[in-house]
Amino acid sequence: MMKSNHAIRIHYRVILVTLIIGILLSLARIGGLFHSSRLGSTDFLHGDISPGNEIIIVAVDDASVAQYGSWPWPHTVHTQLINKLGQARVVGMDIIFDEVQDSSLIEAIEDSNNVILALIGVLPARATPGIISSQSILTSPADLQLAAAGEGIVNVIPDSDGVFRRAPLIIQQRGQIYEAMSLQLLRHYLEISDTSPSKLSDGFVQIDSLHIPVDQWGRMTIHFAGQPETFNFVSYADVLSGAVHPDAFRNKIVLVGQMNLAGGSDSYDVPTSRGNERMSGVEIQANILHTILQQSFLREQSLASNIITR
Repeated sequence: MMKSNHAIRIHYRVILVTLIIGILLSLARIGGLFHSSRLGSTDFLHGDISPGNEIIIVAVDDASVAQYGSWPWPHTVHTQLINKLGQARVVGMDIIFDEVQDSSLIEAIEDSNNVILALIGVLPARATPGIISSQSILTSPADLQLAAAGEGIVNVIPDSDGVFRRAPLIIQQRGQIYEAMSLQLLRHYLEISDTSPSKLSDGFVQIDSLHIPVDQWGRMTIHFAGQPETFNFVSYADVLSGAVHPDAFRNKIVLVGQMNLAGGSDSYDVPTSRGNERMSGVEIQANILHTILQQSFLREQSLASNIITR
């Protein structure tokens, strides 16, 4: 009988300790005690993934600057590039154009009918759950916007440790919804109608048949395929010189932006960064696209871990 009472006491002690631990973990989670350690706890899930062959980057790099002068370049240079990319399925220009210098770029974008321009949302430091409301939107001039096949935001968001792991797929400003460049590119690549509106519902951003898991603010966790320079890329200068044949872009998603540019500001710490190695914004866009195309989503499941859901 004494043994039985002793076993009962041990049993209740185990239950009590378990409850106390559970309460403490809940309080710690609410208070953010484990937030910093949790941020990097799943970084090992990234990398060692084939980038596939759907995406190719045209890099504004040091070799290109040596050829065409300091950045930014005259619009006539971009006009030449767009004319070289006519065989691409869709082209994402991860560049904000400050002004219209001449009509040649407008005409090239309009004639190509496959160019998506970049937008940048000026986002608040804190936001209530729901689609993030942007304070303002940085855009290219209206004439370029009208000529383009679409436009989308290229924002990526740092966690509190300074590492960029998430990107909002939709934001709003004065009641208007703006999609990420990745979604605009995929609309054209997958031939999803512009009449299918994007919406945030039940932990997903939904566009037609695409259901992309996101957090309560509509931010997707990017599943990085590998370290910087994992995706196929070619130098902007090599495209214009003819060293890269236009057939290389046939039916591809082509992204254009700064990459490995000395003194460039468009680079970020990501989960696959090593040492001082940072990833260019245009390659982060490639990783966003790749995550959605491959349906290789990372979702937060619990306090202890995140797991891959397919």
